[in-house]
Amino acid sequence: MDCKNVKELFFECDLDKLNDMMILYFVGEKDIFEERRLEYRDKLCEIMADIKKIEPVKSDNILLAGDGYISSKSYFFSDEYLKESSREDYDDEDECEGRLHHLDVVMAEPDNDEVYSIMGCEWKDILGYQVPEFLIERIGLEYLMISILWEMTWFGLTAEEVHESISETIESINPPNMSILVTSASGALDYVMKHLPDPGFTEYPEKTDTYVAISIQDTCDGGFGFELKKSKYCKDVLTLYFDDIEEPVEGLCLMTQEQADAIFGFIIKYCGKVDTLLIHCFAGLSRSMAVGVFASDVLRIKNYEHNVHYNKYVYEMLHGVREKLLKMSNMGC
Repeated sequence: MDCKNVKELFFECDLDKLNDMMILYFVGEKDIFEERRLEYRDKLCEIMADIKKIEPVKSDNILLAGDGYISSKSYFFSDEYLKESSREDYDDEDECEGRLHHLDVVMAEPDNDEVYSIMGCEWKDILGYQVPEFLIERIGLEYLMISILWEMTWFGLTAEEVHESISETIESINPPNMSILVTSASGALDYVMKHLPDPGFTEYPEKTDTYVAISIQDTCDGGFGFELKKSKYCKDVLTLYFDDIEEPVEGLCLMTQEQADAIFGFIIKYCGKVDTLLIHCFAGLSRSMAVGVFASDVLRIKNYEHNVHYNKYVYEMLHGVREKLLKMSNMGC
Protein backbone atom coordinates (compact mmCIF):
# COMPACT_ATOMS: atom_id res chain seq x y z
CA MET A 1 0.00 0.00 0.00
CA ASP A 2 1.59 3.28 -1.14
CA CYS A 3 1.56 5.98 1.56
CA LYS A 4 2.87 9.44 2.39
CA ASN A 5 3.19 10.95 5.83
CA VAL A 6 0.83 13.66 7.02
CA LYS A 7 3.44 16.45 7.06
CA GLU A 8 4.40 15.83 3.41
CA LEU A 9 0.77 15.97 2.33
CA PHE A 10 0.08 19.27 4.09
CA PHE A 11 2.70 20.93 1.91
CA GLU A 12 1.31 19.36 -1.26
CA CYS A 13 -2.02 21.14 -0.71
CA ASP A 14 -3.26 24.14 -2.65
CA LEU A 15 -3.27 26.73 0.16
CA ASP A 16 -6.21 28.73 -1.26
CA LYS A 17 -8.36 25.62 -1.58
CA LEU A 18 -7.32 24.45 1.88
CA ASN A 19 -8.26 27.85 3.28
CA ASP A 20 -11.72 27.78 1.67
CA MET A 21 -12.35 24.27 2.93
CA MET A 22 -11.17 25.24 6.41
CA ILE A 23 -13.92 27.88 6.62
CA LEU A 24 -16.64 25.53 5.38
CA TYR A 25 -15.41 22.66 7.57
CA PHE A 26 -14.79 24.67 10.76
CA VAL A 27 -17.54 27.30 10.50
CA GLY A 28 -19.91 26.61 7.63
CA GLU A 29 -21.34 30.12 7.52
CA LYS A 30 -21.50 30.80 3.80
CA ASP A 31 -23.05 34.24 4.24
CA ILE A 32 -19.83 35.55 5.88
CA PHE A 33 -17.49 33.42 3.78
CA GLU A 34 -15.58 36.32 2.18
CA GLU A 35 -15.56 38.32 5.39
CA ARG A 36 -13.73 35.53 7.26
CA ARG A 37 -11.51 34.39 4.42
CA LEU A 38 -8.52 36.57 5.39
CA GLU A 39 -9.00 35.84 9.08
CA TYR A 40 -8.81 32.10 8.47
CA ARG A 41 -5.95 32.53 6.01
CA ASP A 42 -3.90 34.07 8.83
CA LYS A 43 -4.81 31.17 11.14
CA LEU A 44 -3.94 28.63 8.48
CA CYS A 45 -0.57 30.27 7.81
CA GLU A 46 0.18 30.17 11.55
CA ILE A 47 -0.68 26.46 11.65
CA MET A 48 1.41 25.66 8.57
CA ALA A 49 4.39 27.55 10.03
CA ASP A 50 4.05 25.53 13.21
CA ILE A 51 3.84 22.27 11.25
CA LYS A 52 6.93 23.21 9.22
CA LYS A 53 9.04 23.50 12.39
CA ILE A 54 8.02 20.10 13.78
CA GLU A 55 10.09 17.00 13.06
CA PRO A 56 7.61 14.12 12.70
CA VAL A 57 8.12 10.93 14.65
CA LYS A 58 8.68 8.12 12.15
CA SER A 59 5.75 5.74 12.25
CA ASP A 60 4.12 2.81 10.48
CA ASN A 61 0.72 3.76 11.87
CA ILE A 62 -1.79 4.73 9.20
CA LEU A 63 -4.62 7.24 9.14
CA LEU A 64 -8.00 6.18 7.78
CA ALA A 65 -10.87 8.50 6.91
CA GLY A 66 -14.34 8.11 5.52
CA ASP A 67 -17.93 9.25 5.57
CA GLY A 68 -19.16 6.44 7.84
CA TYR A 69 -18.19 5.53 11.38
CA ILE A 70 -14.98 3.44 11.35
CA SER A 71 -15.23 0.79 14.07
CA SER A 72 -12.13 -1.21 13.11
CA LYS A 73 -9.43 -1.48 10.45
CA SER A 74 -10.94 -4.63 8.93
CA TYR A 75 -14.35 -2.98 8.74
CA PHE A 76 -12.89 0.05 6.97
CA PHE A 77 -11.42 -2.19 4.25
CA SER A 78 -14.61 -4.25 3.88
CA ASP A 79 -17.13 -4.01 1.06
CA GLU A 80 -19.79 -3.24 3.67
CA TYR A 81 -18.04 -0.04 4.76
CA LEU A 82 -17.32 1.01 1.19
CA LYS A 83 -21.01 0.68 0.40
CA GLU A 84 -22.11 2.47 3.57
CA SER A 85 -19.69 5.37 3.15
CA SER A 86 -19.84 5.83 -0.62
CA ARG A 87 -20.70 9.36 -1.69
CA GLU A 88 -21.20 10.78 -5.15
CA ASP A 89 -19.44 13.93 -4.08
CA TYR A 90 -17.30 14.10 -0.95
CA ASP A 91 -17.32 17.89 -1.17
CA ASP A 92 -21.06 18.32 -0.56
CA GLU A 93 -22.32 20.22 2.46
CA ASP A 94 -24.61 19.42 5.37
CA GLU A 95 -27.93 21.01 4.46
CA CYS A 96 -28.74 22.09 8.00
CA GLU A 97 -25.59 24.16 8.48
CA GLY A 98 -24.18 24.90 5.04
CA ARG A 99 -21.13 23.19 6.42
CA LEU A 100 -18.67 20.79 4.80
CA HIS A 101 -19.52 17.24 5.85
CA HIS A 102 -17.29 15.99 8.66
CA LEU A 103 -15.42 12.73 8.09
CA ASP A 104 -14.45 10.11 10.63
CA VAL A 105 -10.63 10.17 10.97
CA VAL A 106 -8.84 7.48 12.97
CA MET A 107 -5.38 5.98 13.45
CA ALA A 108 -4.63 2.26 13.03
CA GLU A 109 -1.51 0.33 13.97
CA PRO A 110 -0.02 -2.13 11.42
CA ASP A 111 -0.59 -5.32 13.45
CA ASN A 112 -3.78 -4.31 15.26
CA ASP A 113 -7.40 -4.22 14.10
CA GLU A 114 -8.36 -1.48 16.54
CA VAL A 115 -8.62 2.17 15.54
CA TYR A 116 -8.00 5.23 17.73
CA SER A 117 -8.98 8.87 17.78
CA ILE A 118 -6.13 11.29 17.06
CA MET A 119 -7.77 14.14 18.95
CA GLY A 120 -5.38 15.33 21.66
CA CYS A 121 -2.41 13.41 20.23
CA GLU A 122 0.88 15.23 19.92
CA TRP A 123 1.36 16.88 16.54
CA LYS A 124 4.81 15.35 16.08
CA ASP A 125 3.15 11.90 16.22
CA ILE A 126 0.24 12.76 13.91
CA LEU A 127 2.54 14.34 11.32
CA GLY A 128 4.48 11.07 11.10
CA TYR A 129 1.42 8.89 10.50
CA GLN A 130 1.07 7.38 7.03
CA VAL A 131 -1.83 8.22 4.69
CA PRO A 132 -2.71 5.66 1.98
CA GLU A 133 -2.70 7.24 -1.45
CA PHE A 134 -6.02 5.62 -2.37
CA LEU A 135 -7.64 7.84 0.29
CA ILE A 136 -6.37 10.94 -1.48
CA GLU A 137 -7.85 9.70 -4.74
CA ARG A 138 -11.14 8.77 -3.08
CA ILE A 139 -11.67 11.88 -0.94
CA GLY A 140 -9.46 14.60 -2.45
CA LEU A 141 -6.25 15.93 -0.94
CA GLU A 142 -7.48 19.21 0.56
CA TYR A 143 -10.70 17.73 1.95
CA LEU A 144 -8.77 14.86 3.55
CA MET A 145 -6.15 17.15 5.08
CA ILE A 146 -8.69 19.62 6.47
CA SER A 147 -10.46 16.66 8.10
CA ILE A 148 -7.17 15.68 9.74
CA LEU A 149 -6.54 19.31 10.73
CA TRP A 150 -9.95 19.46 12.42
CA GLU A 151 -8.90 16.61 14.73
CA MET A 152 -5.42 18.06 15.29
CA THR A 153 -6.74 21.48 16.30
CA TRP A 154 -9.65 20.39 18.51
CA PHE A 155 -7.90 21.95 21.52
CA GLY A 156 -6.10 24.79 19.73
CA LEU A 157 -4.60 26.11 16.51
CA THR A 158 -0.94 25.40 17.33
CA ALA A 159 0.86 22.49 18.96
CA GLU A 160 1.53 24.66 22.01
CA GLU A 161 -2.11 25.74 22.28
CA VAL A 162 -3.22 22.09 22.16
CA HIS A 163 -1.10 21.25 25.22
CA GLU A 164 -2.17 24.40 27.05
CA SER A 165 -5.84 23.92 26.25
CA ILE A 166 -5.90 20.30 27.39
CA SER A 167 -4.15 21.29 30.62
CA GLU A 168 -6.57 24.17 31.25
CA THR A 169 -9.49 21.87 30.52
CA ILE A 170 -8.22 19.32 33.05
CA GLU A 171 -7.56 21.92 35.74
CA SER A 172 -10.74 23.97 35.26
CA ILE A 173 -13.34 21.25 34.79
CA ASN A 174 -16.45 21.78 36.89
CA PRO A 175 -18.63 18.75 37.58
CA PRO A 176 -20.71 18.47 34.39
CA ASN A 177 -24.40 17.72 34.38
CA MET A 178 -23.79 14.21 33.13
CA SER A 179 -23.81 10.76 34.67
CA ILE A 180 -21.37 7.87 34.39
CA LEU A 181 -22.91 4.44 33.83
CA VAL A 182 -20.58 1.46 34.25
CA THR A 183 -22.15 -1.83 33.32
CA SER A 184 -21.67 -5.29 31.84
CA ALA A 185 -21.86 -6.16 28.15
CA SER A 186 -25.44 -7.35 28.55
CA GLY A 187 -26.27 -4.27 30.61
CA ALA A 188 -24.90 -2.02 27.85
CA LEU A 189 -27.04 -3.76 25.24
CA ASP A 190 -30.10 -3.41 27.47
CA TYR A 191 -29.37 0.31 27.93
CA VAL A 192 -28.97 0.82 24.18
CA MET A 193 -32.19 -1.06 23.39
CA LYS A 194 -34.15 1.18 25.77
CA HIS A 195 -33.35 4.05 23.40
CA LEU A 196 -35.25 2.30 20.59
CA PRO A 197 -39.06 2.17 20.23
CA ASP A 198 -40.63 -1.28 20.19
CA PRO A 199 -42.08 -1.60 16.65
CA GLY A 200 -45.82 -2.23 16.74
CA PHE A 201 -46.08 -1.55 20.47
CA THR A 202 -44.60 1.84 21.36
CA GLU A 203 -44.07 4.98 19.33
CA TYR A 204 -41.38 6.42 21.59
CA PRO A 205 -38.36 4.82 23.29
CA GLU A 206 -38.22 4.29 27.05
CA LYS A 207 -35.04 6.42 27.35
CA THR A 208 -34.17 9.58 25.43
CA ASP A 209 -30.97 10.75 27.12
CA THR A 210 -27.98 11.39 24.85
CA TYR A 211 -24.87 9.34 25.51
CA VAL A 212 -21.43 8.31 24.31
CA ALA A 213 -20.03 4.83 24.90
CA ILE A 214 -16.66 3.32 25.73
CA SER A 215 -16.91 -0.34 24.76
CA ILE A 216 -14.11 -2.51 26.20
CA GLN A 217 -14.03 -6.01 24.74
CA ASP A 218 -11.86 -9.12 25.14
CA THR A 219 -9.23 -9.89 22.52
CA CYS A 220 -10.15 -13.59 22.34
CA ASP A 221 -12.49 -14.59 19.50
CA GLY A 222 -12.81 -11.00 18.27
CA GLY A 223 -14.63 -9.64 21.31
CA PHE A 224 -18.21 -10.14 22.46
CA GLY A 225 -19.85 -10.51 19.05
CA PHE A 226 -21.38 -7.04 18.85
CA GLU A 227 -20.35 -3.44 18.22
CA LEU A 228 -22.19 -0.37 19.42
CA LYS A 229 -22.79 2.30 16.78
CA LYS A 230 -23.73 5.96 16.63
CA SER A 231 -27.44 6.73 16.48
CA LYS A 232 -29.96 9.46 17.27
CA TYR A 233 -29.14 9.24 20.97
CA CYS A 234 -25.68 7.65 20.87
CA LYS A 235 -23.38 10.45 19.73
CA ASP A 236 -20.11 8.49 19.53
CA VAL A 237 -18.52 5.14 20.37
CA LEU A 238 -14.95 4.23 21.30
CA THR A 239 -14.39 0.47 20.93
CA LEU A 240 -11.21 -1.00 22.41
CA TYR A 241 -9.92 -4.56 22.71
CA PHE A 242 -7.80 -5.50 25.74
CA ASP A 243 -8.07 -8.12 28.45
CA ASP A 244 -8.73 -7.96 32.18
CA ILE A 245 -5.15 -8.43 33.37
CA GLU A 246 -2.77 -6.27 35.39
CA GLU A 247 0.50 -7.85 34.24
CA PRO A 248 1.61 -9.68 31.09
CA VAL A 249 -0.07 -13.05 30.53
CA GLU A 250 0.69 -15.22 27.51
CA GLY A 251 -2.11 -15.09 24.98
CA LEU A 252 -3.77 -12.01 26.52
CA CYS A 253 -3.29 -8.28 25.93
CA LEU A 254 -2.74 -5.48 28.42
CA MET A 255 -4.23 -2.06 27.72
CA THR A 256 -1.75 -0.09 25.57
CA GLN A 257 -0.59 3.50 25.84
CA GLU A 258 -2.50 4.36 22.66
CA GLN A 259 -5.69 2.97 24.18
CA ALA A 260 -5.17 4.99 27.38
CA ASP A 261 -4.64 8.15 25.29
CA ALA A 262 -7.80 7.40 23.30
CA ILE A 263 -9.93 6.94 26.44
CA PHE A 264 -8.64 10.14 28.01
CA GLY A 265 -9.24 12.18 24.84
CA PHE A 266 -12.74 10.72 24.48
CA ILE A 267 -13.71 11.65 28.05
CA ILE A 268 -12.42 15.21 27.66
CA LYS A 269 -14.02 15.63 24.25
CA TYR A 270 -17.53 14.85 25.49
CA CYS A 271 -17.34 16.41 28.95
CA GLY A 272 -20.72 18.06 29.54
CA LYS A 273 -21.85 17.54 25.94
CA VAL A 274 -24.05 14.49 26.52
CA ASP A 275 -26.24 13.25 29.36
CA THR A 276 -24.49 9.94 29.99
CA LEU A 277 -21.05 8.40 29.63
CA LEU A 278 -21.69 4.66 29.14
CA ILE A 279 -18.74 2.35 29.89
CA HIS A 280 -18.85 -1.42 29.65
CA CYS A 281 -16.59 -4.46 29.63
CA PHE A 282 -17.69 -8.09 30.09
CA ALA A 283 -18.88 -7.99 33.71
CA GLY A 284 -18.75 -4.24 34.38
CA LEU A 285 -16.62 -4.73 37.47
CA SER A 286 -12.93 -4.39 36.60
CA ARG A 287 -11.78 -2.71 33.35
CA SER A 288 -14.84 -0.53 32.83
CA MET A 289 -14.99 0.25 36.55
CA ALA A 290 -11.38 1.49 36.41
CA VAL A 291 -12.31 3.79 33.51
CA GLY A 292 -15.42 4.94 35.38
CA VAL A 293 -13.42 5.79 38.50
CA PHE A 294 -10.86 7.69 36.41
CA ALA A 295 -13.63 9.55 34.55
CA SER A 296 -15.23 10.57 37.85
CA ASP A 297 -11.82 11.87 39.02
CA VAL A 298 -11.19 13.88 35.84
CA LEU A 299 -14.75 15.22 35.64
CA ARG A 300 -14.76 15.92 39.40
CA ILE A 301 -17.95 13.99 40.00
CA LYS A 302 -18.08 13.45 43.76
CA ASN A 303 -19.56 10.51 45.63
CA TYR A 304 -19.20 8.22 42.62
CA GLU A 305 -20.01 4.74 43.87
CA HIS A 306 -17.64 1.99 42.81
CA ASN A 307 -16.15 -1.26 44.01
CA VAL A 308 -12.57 -1.42 45.26
CA HIS A 309 -11.52 -4.30 43.04
CA TYR A 310 -11.29 -2.46 39.72
CA ASN A 311 -8.30 -3.04 37.42
CA LYS A 312 -5.49 -0.97 38.97
CA TYR A 313 -3.26 -1.24 35.88
CA VAL A 314 -5.93 0.37 33.69
CA TYR A 315 -6.50 3.13 36.23
CA GLU A 316 -2.79 3.89 36.61
CA MET A 317 -2.28 4.00 32.84
CA LEU A 318 -5.08 6.54 32.50
CA HIS A 319 -3.81 8.56 35.45
CA GLY A 320 -0.39 8.62 33.77
CA VAL A 321 -1.84 10.21 30.62
CA ARG A 322 -3.37 13.01 32.66
CA GLU A 323 -0.16 13.65 34.59
CA LYS A 324 1.95 13.61 31.41
CA LEU A 325 -0.20 16.27 29.76
CA LEU A 326 -0.15 18.47 32.86
CA LYS A 327 3.64 18.14 33.15
CA MET A 328 4.20 18.95 29.45
CA SER A 329 2.03 22.03 29.73
CA ASN A 330 3.83 23.24 32.89
CA MET A 331 7.16 22.80 31.06
CA GLY A 332 5.85 24.90 28.15
CA CYS A 333 6.06 22.03 25.65
